[in-house]
Amino acid sequence: MRIRIVFAWLIAALPLLVFGCSASSGPTRPTDTSAGGTGGTVGSAGSSGSAGVGGSAGSSSQCQSGLSPCAGACINTQSDPQNCGSCGVACGATQQCVNGACSCSAVGATSIPCGATCVDAATDEANCGACGKTCAAGTSCQTAMCACDAPLSACTSGCVNNQSDSMNCGTCGNVCPTATPFCSSGVCSATCAFTQCTGGGCVNTMGNDPLNCGACGKACASGQTCTAGVCG
Repeated sequence: MRIRIVFAWLIAALPLLVFGCSASSGPTRPTDTSAGGTGGTVGSAGSSGSAGVGGSAGSSSQCQSGLSPCAGACINTQSDPQNCGSCGVACGATQQCVNGACSCSAVGATSIPCGATCVDAATDEANCGACGKTCAAGTSCQTAMCACDAPLSACTSGCVNNQSDSMNCGTCGNVCPTATPFCSSGVCSATCAFTQCTGGGCVNTMGNDPLNCGACGKACASGQTCTAGVCG
C-alpha cells in the first residue's frame, strides 16, 4: 500500500520536474558590458584612446617645437644631414646641414655644394663660380671667373692670341689690311713666317698657343697650358 502511494506521488510530480529542467537549460543572452555598444576602448597612458563607431584611432606622437616627424622620429631638419630642409633630403659625405640647406662651409670658404660633393668654385673649371658653369678652351677658372690663359688676351671676340690673330694683331681690334694680311709676332705682314691657320692666323704651333697647340685648331682643355706644342 505504501509503495503505491509513493509511486503515485512520483507520477504526479513528473511534469513539474520536466518543466523546471527545460526552463533552466535554454539559451542565455550575453551581457552587454560595452557602453552603448558603439564606443571604442580607452587608450593606454601616453597615447590617445580609440574613438568613433566600430573603429579605433591609432596612437599619435607630437614632436617638440622646432622638430619634424621623419620616419617615426623627431628630427631637426635645420641641422640633420640626412633630413636637411625636409625629410629624406640627405647631404653628401663632406657636406653639413646649415639652416636647412646642405653646406660646404666647413671644407673651405670658396667651397660650394654641387650635387652630393663639395667643389672649390674659385678654381674648378667645371663649376667656376657656380655649379655647372664650365670654362671654355683657352681659359681657366681664376677667382671664380673664367679668364684667358697666357698668352691669350680677352678681346670682344673672346680669348685671342694677339701675336697671330689677324683680327686682333698686336692689340684687340687691330685688323691687318689686305696688303699685309698675316699677323706674325704681333705685326701685320705680307708673308707668314710660321703656320698659316684658318682666318689669317700666322701661328707658331710649336709654341705656347693653347688654341693651336701642335697644330692649327688643336685646343688644350680648360686649365691646361701649351708648352712647345704639347698640352699639359
